[in-house]
Amino acid sequence: MSEPAVRRVLPADAEAVTRLIERAIRISTAGVYPAEAVEAWATGRTAEAVRAMIEVTDGFVATAGKAVVGWANLDGDEVDQLYVDPDAGGQGVARRLYETIEALARANGLDQLRAVASLRAEPAFRRFGFREVGTDQVAFNGLPFTVVRMAKHLDRPLPDQAVVRDGRGRDVAGHGVKSRRNEMPIPLFPPSRTSPWGSVVT
Repeated sequence: MSEPAVRRVLPADAEAVTRLIERAIRISTAGVYPAEAVEAWATGRTAEAVRAMIEVTDGFVATAGKAVVGWANLDGDEVDQLYVDPDAGGQGVARRLYETIEALARANGLDQLRAVASLRAEPAFRRFGFREVGTDQVAFNGLPFTVVRMAKHLDRPLPDQAVVRDGRGRDVAGHGVKSRRNEMPIPLFPPSRTSPWGSVVT
């Protein structure tokens, strides 16, 4: 697969993002959580809920041709979602999406990022520079999951450090891409406004 293009997510992407999330959870977390928990997680959202999340958070998709192969969003100072299609795993898609999110966070003046990572996603967040703050048992769609609370301190960027370009060399986190909200960092680990948790990285 060629280098993915990263762009701002659109409400019209909601169904594709929903399918991506379900596929990533079912395939990538098999054996990490019990089968009934994986299914509860995979089916725990609708395209309408994903569309609503797209409209109120800063989200991006990675595309290969016309296919959506990755999705991530920033909700305040939280990397709220990070999913990659299993067929696109190991090709840098998750890192491209994460770097876009971090660049936007820096451009917004945030001094930290936090994430509530699944056991499958926790190693990737460590590679991105996050540290473990603690573990929790959370309920999602009626079943319990062990998750890892993580955080990363962001140094103040130099003026040219907040530029992340897509596969065509276009700046997707600076010029022409603005945060939907202008707010100060919120306290560490309040409940997400959009979802209890959700990160699967392949």
